[in-house]
Amino acid sequence: MPMEIRFDWPKIYDSVLFETATREKFAQVIARRIEQAIDEDGVTPGESLGTSPGLCDQFGIGKETLLEATRLLEDRGIARMRRGAKGGLIALGQPIHDASSLLQRYLPGAGITVDQIVEARRAIELLQIHDYHVGQGRSADFESLFQSLLLDGQSAVSKALPLGPWADAAVHPCLKPFVTALDALLAANDAPETPGCARDQGLVGLSAEFLAGEVARLRRMGIKKLGSEQQLAERIGVSRQVLRQAMRLLEDRGLLTCRRGRSNGIVTAAAHPANIVRGLSDAFARQRLADDDFRHILATLDRINRSLFASKADVSRFDALQHMIKRKDWRNPATHIRRMHIEWPVINNPALSLLEQALSAYRARRAGLKIFVGISDIDLLQQKALEHVDFMRGRNLLAADRHYMEMHGQIAILLGGH
Repeated sequence: MPMEIRFDWPKIYDSVLFETATREKFAQVIARRIEQAIDEDGVTPGESLGTSPGLCDQFGIGKETLLEATRLLEDRGIARMRRGAKGGLIALGQPIHDASSLLQRYLPGAGITVDQIVEARRAIELLQIHDYHVGQGRSADFESLFQSLLLDGQSAVSKALPLGPWADAAVHPCLKPFVTALDALLAANDAPETPGCARDQGLVGLSAEFLAGEVARLRRMGIKKLGSEQQLAERIGVSRQVLRQAMRLLEDRGLLTCRRGRSNGIVTAAAHPANIVRGLSDAFARQRLADDDFRHILATLDRINRSLFASKADVSRFDALQHMIKRKDWRNPATHIRRMHIEWPVINNPALSLLEQALSAYRARRAGLKIFVGISDIDLLQQKALEHVDFMRGRNLLAADRHYMEMHGQIAILLGGH
């Protein structure tokens, strides 16, 4: 029966960030303020922003906070503290803002493996093929190719893709950062196992590198907690002050979180941390991607990820998905992304889940402060969703994809241009 469906885009954007908001550390706040001061004052590379005592007075902070903030600025390529008579905080003019650098710094710590890199590159190659066919006005040719890839009941990226003229086409803007980062990680064979984390290989840099390796190793084992500050300081053999500076670097990169109170300790960050998703969304905004530039990519990525889920999931995951569909509240915007929580751990590819999440967040962000209300036959839509899961459960990926496309068309009509 027809009923109201509410799409509260601001709330959807918040929920797509996939993480409860955490309070920014004071050192991160100061680092951001110093970076803003560099931009606003037009400080040139090589110019000093002031001495340590002067900066402490200017920002009303202590030496330890300034030291932590300086480490963050050094790690981002923004400024470095120089000692001596002509010392001070020196502007570097090499900020790491581009999305590919963000990914190259984040994905190794997220535990990405060579097999996952290859799988993600194959998925992106398929997205490039789709983008080429859309540009040529030959979407039907891509549909034939995609359906042929599912005939054997395996995912769309389980095998090598055919060669064609799309290989020479320009990489789509929203995919280019991922292509650059994944190719760089793949070229450096051991990069996923030994993620270098600090430009400065002093004691803090080495401690950060050790912690990043621990994060990647424990994530692969399904372990989230690294231990307390005291335990880690003793294990590494450094002071707690050095450890805290190293932790700030990795917190800034979204690799771990420091908890206080009864559940205290250092834990691997939720996948994927809000600051990483927001950083990619900011990069898409700087590229001024319009809806027509990325919506078809997001829809095809969703199809690819669905095929991966269907080929990898066990019975319990299909049961969980159907239970979610039956209990879904279409008036609550947060329920629109619960499927991601069920599917992404099964897909088990940080690059693909991050790409889908970042594009989803950007889509919700572009909608702005809109609350869209539509009317649809929920019973019919729910029934189609349940049938779609049944096809996936039976490993009939071709039928599941066709069913998904029918649902996608129905939802696209409901949403219109949103």
